Amino acid sequence: MNRTRLLAAAAIALLAQATFTTAALAGDPAAPKTRAQVRAELEQARADGSLLAGGEGNLHARTRAKIAQYEQRTRQQADAVATRPADATRDGGS
Repeated sequence: MNRTRLLAAAAIALLAQATFTTAALAGDPAAPKTRAQVRAELEQARADGSLLAGGEGNLHARTRAKIAQYEQRTRQQADAVATRPADATRDGGS
């Protein structure tokens, strides 16, 4: 009985190992990255300025996009006020 359980456990272990190895070799995105891949991604993040503490890169990118939109609206409003005729800027008009 012990021999049967031992053989079954060994077969399961070999099957599990083969499954994980196949996933890693197939380029599975969930597979662990190599040290070289992690270093390359780190250098890329440092180069393009997307490296942030705490892993909040996505939040930072969204915040920068919202700030850029706000600045663009503000510039458009300022340009609209600057190009408006002097008479139209007064309340009441006369």
